[in-house]
This record gives sequence, structure tokens and C-alpha cells, in this order.
Amino acid sequence: MMMEIILKILYFTIKLFILFPIAIVLTIINYMFCFAGNIICFLSKIIGGFFVLGGVVTLICEPNISHVAWTFILMGILLGSLTEFLCDFGTEILNGVTHALMDI
Repeated sequence: MMMEIILKILYFTIKLFILFPIAIVLTIINYMFCFAGNIICFLSKIIGGFFVLGGVVTLICEPNISHVAWTFILMGILLGSLTEFLCDFGTEILNGVTHALMDI
């Protein structure tokens, strides 16, 4: 009986003094990455939009070089979407680690 109480107190102490601060630090890091990631995603979307716009203009104007135009369009789409994917992927990984620590 006494051993169970000691183990419960030890478990609560470990959870309070070790796991809780780690979860707080991971949450703060997650918000910092979200802030920086959103700024980077916004800038990459603007740059990717310029690439797509340049590709469309290249398709319309003379001389019509379609392989260069499609390369610009695909590069713009890739640039705009890859940073968004990396931002969301990193956020989900940090959220998963934080929730796993809180479930202990």
C-alpha cells in the first residue's frame, strides 16, 4: 500500500518537473516555427506566383517557347507548395511529440 503511494508521488513528480517543462518548450518552439514558417511560405508563394505568371506570359508572347514556359509554371507551383508542405509537416511532427508527452 505504501509502495503504491510512493510510486504515484514519484510518477506525479516526474510528470510535473520533467515532462511538463519539455512540453511547454516544444509548444513554444512550435509557435516560433509556425510564425517563421508562415512568413517564409508567404514569400515563397509570392515568388512562385511570379514564376507562374512569367510562364503564362511566356506561353502567350512571341517567340512561343513552351518547354521554358511549362518549366517556369511547374517551378512556381513547386516553390509555392513545397514550403507549405514542409511547414505543415514540421508543425504536425512537433504537435505529435507534444501530445505524446502530454499523454504520458
